[in-house]
Amino acid sequence: MEANITLDKVYPTPECNFTDWGRDLKQNITVTNKRNGLFYTSNIYLLYENIDRCNRHDRPVAVICSVGETSFTVVNNTVKCPDDKPESSSKKYLPFWAVVIASGCAGLVILACISIVYLTLWNYRRTRNASSSSQEQDNADAMSDFANDSLLIQHCSSVIQDESI
Repeated sequence: MEANITLDKVYPTPECNFTDWGRDLKQNITVTNKRNGLFYTSNIYLLYENIDRCNRHDRPVAVICSVGETSFTVVNNTVKCPDDKPESSSKKYLPFWAVVIASGCAGLVILACISIVYLTLWNYRRTRNASSSSQEQDNADAMSDFANDSLLIQHCSSVIQDESI
């Protein structure tokens, strides 16, 4: 909030106060006086940026000045609070339930990825062991066949020898 008020031909110089919700905020007002003959020209400048007490209610503000024994109201106004704060200055937060759901979904995705990797490794090891087991079985079968063939050959050769005698 900013205001600039000029009073011409006043004597003595004015003393001014600024209030917001009844709080004395004299530090936010500057009065400069310039002598013009017997009188003064006074410039009253108000700069106030604090609107934290708004709370969606109208704010009564007042500038009251005293010249000698006489007091008068320079500003007596009610400042309306904005309906909504501007987008750039307001922070947006996700509701708690959205954070919980998003965290749960992220956890499930991570669990699914870990499960897929584990099952892929388990299947690879199982098929590798199965193929090496079947290869060992094939080798054993081949050895058994070879032993049977050797026995058969020995038997046949002994039969042939017996018949030739």
